[in-house]
Amino acid sequence: MLSKRVVSRLSSSATSTTPVVVARELTFSSSSPWLVRTSIWNQVIGTNHATREYSKIYQSNYGRMILNPNGVIHRNIFMSSINSLKNSPNKHCIGKREFSTATIFLQDEQSNLEKLGETRPKKVLLVDGTPLVVRAYHGTPPLSTSTGIPTNAVLTYVKSLVNILQSDHYDYVGVFFDSGKPSVRKSISPDYKATRKPTDDLLKKQFPICKLLTEKIGIKVISMDGFEADDLIATMTREARELDHSVVVVSSDKDLHCLVDEQTVMLDPMTKKTISMDDIIDKYSLPPKLIPDYLALVGDTADNIKGVKGIGKKKAVALLEQFISVDDIINNIDKIPDKKSRDAILQHLDDLKLSLQLVQLDEHVSLPYSLDDLRLDSSALKLASNHDFVKQLEELEMNSILRLIQKKSKTEVLNSATNSSTDTASEKKSKGRKKAAVETMTLSNTMTSADLDLVKQNYAESDSTIGKITKECEYNIILNEKELDNLINDIKSCGYVSFSTEVCLLSMHNPVLAGMTFCLQKGVAYYVPFFKNGKVEFKESIELLAQNTMWQKIKTEIMENSNILKIGHDLKRHIKALAHYGVSINKFDDIMVMSYVLNCGKHGHEMDELVEHILEKNPKEYLIPEKEVLGIGKKKVTLLEADIVAVVHYTCQHSDVTKQIYDILKPELQQLPKLTQLYETIERPLVETLAAIEMKGVFMDEEALDRMEVEYKEKIKDVGNKIREAAGYTAIDHIEISTEEEVAEILSNMEEGEKFNINSNRQLGQVIFDKLGIGGKYKKKTKLGDYILNAEVLEKLAEEGHAIAKYILEYRALTKLYSTYIYGLKQHINPYTKRIHTTFQNALTVTGRLSSVMPNIQNIPVRTKEGKQIRRCFIAPSDDYVIMKVDYSQVELRILAHLARIDVLKEAFKNGADVHAITASQVFNVPIDKVDKATRNKAKAINFGIIYGMSEFGLSKRIGVDKQTAKAFIEQYFQQYPGIKKYMENTKDFCRTRGYVNTLYHRRCWIPGINDAGNNAGFAERTSINTPIQGTSADITKIAMNSLHKAFLEKGLRTRMIIQVHDEIVFEVPKDEVEIVQPMIVELMEGAPYFNGTSFSVPLTVEVSIDSKWLADE
Repeated sequence: MLSKRVVSRLSSSATSTTPVVVARELTFSSSSPWLVRTSIWNQVIGTNHATREYSKIYQSNYGRMILNPNGVIHRNIFMSSINSLKNSPNKHCIGKREFSTATIFLQDEQSNLEKLGETRPKKVLLVDGTPLVVRAYHGTPPLSTSTGIPTNAVLTYVKSLVNILQSDHYDYVGVFFDSGKPSVRKSISPDYKATRKPTDDLLKKQFPICKLLTEKIGIKVISMDGFEADDLIATMTREARELDHSVVVVSSDKDLHCLVDEQTVMLDPMTKKTISMDDIIDKYSLPPKLIPDYLALVGDTADNIKGVKGIGKKKAVALLEQFISVDDIINNIDKIPDKKSRDAILQHLDDLKLSLQLVQLDEHVSLPYSLDDLRLDSSALKLASNHDFVKQLEELEMNSILRLIQKKSKTEVLNSATNSSTDTASEKKSKGRKKAAVETMTLSNTMTSADLDLVKQNYAESDSTIGKITKECEYNIILNEKELDNLINDIKSCGYVSFSTEVCLLSMHNPVLAGMTFCLQKGVAYYVPFFKNGKVEFKESIELLAQNTMWQKIKTEIMENSNILKIGHDLKRHIKALAHYGVSINKFDDIMVMSYVLNCGKHGHEMDELVEHILEKNPKEYLIPEKEVLGIGKKKVTLLEADIVAVVHYTCQHSDVTKQIYDILKPELQQLPKLTQLYETIERPLVETLAAIEMKGVFMDEEALDRMEVEYKEKIKDVGNKIREAAGYTAIDHIEISTEEEVAEILSNMEEGEKFNINSNRQLGQVIFDKLGIGGKYKKKTKLGDYILNAEVLEKLAEEGHAIAKYILEYRALTKLYSTYIYGLKQHINPYTKRIHTTFQNALTVTGRLSSVMPNIQNIPVRTKEGKQIRRCFIAPSDDYVIMKVDYSQVELRILAHLARIDVLKEAFKNGADVHAITASQVFNVPIDKVDKATRNKAKAINFGIIYGMSEFGLSKRIGVDKQTAKAFIEQYFQQYPGIKKYMENTKDFCRTRGYVNTLYHRRCWIPGINDAGNNAGFAERTSINTPIQGTSADITKIAMNSLHKAFLEKGLRTRMIIQVHDEIVFEVPKDEVEIVQPMIVELMEGAPYFNGTSFSVPLTVEVSIDSKWLADE
């Protein structure tokens, strides 16, 4: 007997309130349980929202059975739904009999399965053709035949279509296109899609060719005047589902997400990802059928659909979770609990109704075709023997597609009489090479250029990104000195070269320079490998390169040649890689830093982000992914072990793309003299300064870190046990900062009643809110059903006296400190230097500040006992050295006094007066000699809070007063310093008009959202006020760092900068240089504001401390 999930027999004696028990596993037997075919049940649940919401569909081989997650479905819901089918056609029924008031379908054992008449569900492929062609056009470089016919879109479209067809077995296939004439939606709303740019003429010419080739394959092409392809696809999807077929819709259009269900998935042609119901629910937090309602509420900028102004994504989801549709929302506006949402819908009701009309798909278009017309002939997939298709490809000169289908088809192309007799010598030679080609090739002593050509041919025929690059770019490998000499001569003639270092990271501290790439013009680049295939240790690589004559030529004739401009991305990384081998780079430009100067705050500046925003390409399609070359996981290899052709193309693309971006950014920068000055005098020199700091590193007291590790493990265990005991569990003799696998193993060995993982937010929430029953008013859950137990909730619970909350906060603080700063710092100690070599990110923040990663040494707490302990682990390398810490005093307040022209504060700083005491005296009307410590601290909080745009609420929390008192303090502050208020308003107005603010040294910081409404605008305004101040401070620090780095080198000093934390610079100083460098450091840091003749009306002062550690013992 076959086992199926079925709906159990309904009892005739059941009353209207009797629940129907749903069997999860029943066997077809003479007892005849009830079975409903998928197509019928889809009709059932479609008639009743409650049934749809209460039910869950489980898959079986021949149908889908309906189960409530709780095991029951209310009888009156089930019966009223099925009753609607009483008079419906029952061609899908297996058998039936009347029961009560409903038509029920009777399963008749094995015979009924035979009546199904199918051994395999049919599969339908529906392709949204228009966007597929458009994306192909914009993502492929211009191509045309020798007669001038444009083919770039055709080439990529056909490749995509062929790949999709050959990826699975499909019984029915159709490709749908917009007709090109106005749709019904356009007549409803003339503004529909009005913001879209006109279609390029070259793209228009390629649509008929794409359709022709599709038909030549044997696929039906469908379009209808007045309807969009989406409606046609929706209609055909409905027809396929009614016949119980599974459907794959090829599109990335969100308008089609509503079609996804248990039978229907979408296939994104760009990412190749299948989009299922779960994916839709994860993305929108709504079922697919509600996507049109969602879009009607939030609008769709791509199609110029307004939606409801004031209703965003979260509010739309909340509304649709409460109501079942837009219609239901409209009918129950008075029941919407959120007043803002209710008012927004009332105000924009017409827009909502119109938007719903525009986003809803028409599933009942009267098509001139049926699904049967889309049936795919099995011979259609034998593309290589499809004479008409092949002939058309030949006429369009699409040899790469011909090679693709020849490789994938078992049938040989039947050459025409002409072609079979007229092969040229070169063609025959090419065929011979193709036959001899190998799948991959690693770098070897015997490799020749001809060998490389063979492997390139393999890639040219593949679907990989490398294969695409192989056909479009001329990437080469330099294998001997003669080839290198030719390249060097070309570089010298040009006077510039784009380059990239290619490094193997065998470990975090073991970078091996595998090779370098060079590019002089777009699409042409050269890779110079330094080692043959295999693994080379770091120290061994230094010795080998010292004997490598090709490397010596690159070093002296290119990299250290001051007559050649070297162009790169993230030059700091390349400078460090080359420095290990004794090379310094003279004369360079860095496109990452250029972009940061030009577009600070607009977007990121990593290579993929520059490809997207500067080259306006999709980086996922344009850049060769590392995993395609090196693999992933356990199978990942290094550049020295990977296929050499893949390596050549992967590495050459780095310098090629760098050159393309440089050609756009350089002219743009040259048109802006002030930004050019910022780049050339501050940011570009900083690249070398930071590289030197990172290479130097800071020496660590490993023994102290070891002691702290033991200490903190014990603390974590103690606090963890306090949590367990407060939760009603027994203490344990181990810590819970292990890996997930270790924790799982520990828990598995515990008795069932003691299995409590304090690292699990879910379990902590269950203990606090369910088991202990505390904090009921804070009891909220996430969409996944977990309790929200963030710091804010825990702090409130701790304030109410709940000890467990206090322990959890303490535990989290300790584990973070341990993992980030104790265990984390130990992992980053270089075994060769015994130092930590952090990385300073010099193109990240909006303000121009530096940030630090791997590890982050800028966020080590400075005021806590634990943070002070950690800072004391940063030490001088020996008794012959000291650590000198120098930081600016109240630098941001001084900058504010200058920018806002506050004479009182200027004078105070000039005279060395206590500005916080002066502020306290002015704001609180207290004689300055009567200002106590508490009042001064409040004034200090106001002074610094104003810089950061702090609100009265923020200030009230900071100084412990109510909101009204804080508001009065701020108002009094602005009355005493009206210049500050004026500066802030002028800055916001400037930013609203220009979109950016400037620092004193001409840094242009773009502020996204400055003209938005709501909370975004408030945040943007505060950012616009603070950024010129914080940015100017960052500029001053950078100026000082560059000056100090240059001075140390010029004077032959051994003193070096080792740490920078915003307005603080830390130095490693030989004891015999302290008296020399201390006054030099003070002079250069205090003189930095006057860089390039800048006028600065407030003196800056620095404070110096000297010890054997970053922070002296107390």
